[in-house]
Amino acid sequence: MSETFCCDFGVSLAVLLLEMKATLEDFEDQLMSSGQAEPELEGVS
Repeated sequence: MSETFCCDFGVSLAVLLLEMKATLEDFEDQLMSSGQAEPELEGVS
């Protein structure tokens, strides 16, 4: 039982991380498209 729980928890955690990563990328895309007037952000990446 505990092994199944650990496996399910690991999968859920991986999915959660992937969703967070996708959300962050969407957020960055929105910032880039809406905030073209901030040149100091361009040199950071």
